[in-house]
Amino acid sequence: IDWTVSNGNDDISYYQVGRTIAGSNDELISRVDHNIGQAEYSYLEDASGFRGKTIEYRIVAVDRRGDSQLLFQDELVVPRASTRLLPNYPNPFNHETRVSFELSDPCEVSIEIYDVSGRRVAILIDGREFPQGLHQIDWNGTGIDASPLASGVYYCRLKAGKEILTQKMLLLK
Repeated sequence: IDWTVSNGNDDISYYQVGRTIAGSNDELISRVDHNIGQAEYSYLEDASGFRGKTIEYRIVAVDRRGDSQLLFQDELVVPRASTRLLPNYPNPFNHETRVSFELSDPCEVSIEIYDVSGRRVAILIDGREFPQGLHQIDWNGTGIDASPLASGVYYCRLKAGKEILTQKMLLLK
């Protein structure tokens, strides 16, 4: 949130940043001190925890006597997270790689590894329920029988609910 004040407001002591989330109670979340001669102010908040919700922000100026005045209010709709299969890291990898995925809603998840011929060679997650949010799992480059796989291109397949996403991986020995 950015706001600008005009010069001559030297009796302002500080600004209150408040918010209301989707009909909940008003909440004071920050105090920003007023600096004489400064005209531009900002407040930054990570709103990823409020995905799919509407947040109303308010900036209130409080003067040295304690009197307050609403400067402005603004509404922000935080977009819902999408289900994503993120690139594995590191890629290419030698011994181990991390597979990360984000879920827009709680759902049943399966993660399988396929070789270039389409043969399933590893199962990392087999139909387990996960909550909404960011998750990760490490893979050590072994197959279903726990033997090390050969160097080459592999495909990581995420099935999350009804969505299927695929990511290319390169195993180098």
